[in-house]
Amino acid sequence: MINHGDVHDNIIESYFVDLENRKIVLNTVYYGFSGNIRERTTITFDNAMGHKFEDQAKNSSIFEIEERSIDEHIKLHKKTRDILDDFEYYDFHFHYVKELIDQMKSYNLKYYMIGSSFGLNGWVLAEKMTIDVKKVKLKDFDSYSKFKDINELRRSLKIPENKIELLYNGNEYILYRLKEKSKLIYAIYANSQDLLEYDFLDEMLDDFKVDGIRLRDFILKAAITYRSQDQNEILDREKVKLNSFDELNKKLAHKRLDLQMSRNGKWYYLACNLKKCKRVFTFAANKDNENRLMFNSFDEMLDGYKENGIPLRDFILDMHIEFEY
Repeated sequence: MINHGDVHDNIIESYFVDLENRKIVLNTVYYGFSGNIRERTTITFDNAMGHKFEDQAKNSSIFEIEERSIDEHIKLHKKTRDILDDFEYYDFHFHYVKELIDQMKSYNLKYYMIGSSFGLNGWVLAEKMTIDVKKVKLKDFDSYSKFKDINELRRSLKIPENKIELLYNGNEYILYRLKEKSKLIYAIYANSQDLLEYDFLDEMLDDFKVDGIRLRDFILKAAITYRSQDQNEILDREKVKLNSFDELNKKLAHKRLDLQMSRNGKWYYLACNLKKCKRVFTFAANKDNENRLMFNSFDEMLDGYKENGIPLRDFILDMHIEFEY
């Protein structure tokens, strides 16, 4: 079986059944986060010998199209004869189910199962399927803003669950800040390919490449077609600081929050957990998030962790709160 996930979230605008030429065509569009049509995709089934569609509705959305051989399709039916319950096979001449199956194989037919997120679903029995994708160029492309520098991008991705949609050379890139297992990661989704995850923004900028060119080298030329948080909200978040050690202690020990904080481009993770019915404070800086330091008390953490000989107590109130969870 082959899953064609490259049409995931495509909206079916129309479909056409050409009985004379045994062809079925689905006309679909894909919208970006910005609400603009980004792709127009035509899905064509050639030598279509049968089909069955159900739940046709406006804004029908494709989840995926699964390609099955005749044998694979039959294995998924409890009884071989169940395939006859799906459709009247008028174009075939047979007395027994085995004769039908042999004829379908002789025509090199496959089943294409159309899975749906909403609306139209069903299957097509055809010799082949082709997917023709045409990118749609934004008419007012030049009016979209761009990142002035990497630091502006970094600020925009500070907020967890933020999404940024970028367009460059006809390619679409979606950048995320995601929470995964109590850890915040960076992720990029490019042109309907798999989601790639990175621990750090710089790692993503240098490791992700298109035709050998690093993301860092072209991201400032890309148009920002959508971002889920506006710049004012991002700037407001940067102003959030703790007023006292007591406020920090209450957040950790009483509200039982994990905190992600930053200072001078460096990230810190603080938490208070119960271990054998005893409170334990944990702390990590940047890459050491997986190996957090443990302290038996709040004050022990403030005095025990040091950077360049300076205890955490002397600079923690200068940090910005990025995220509470």
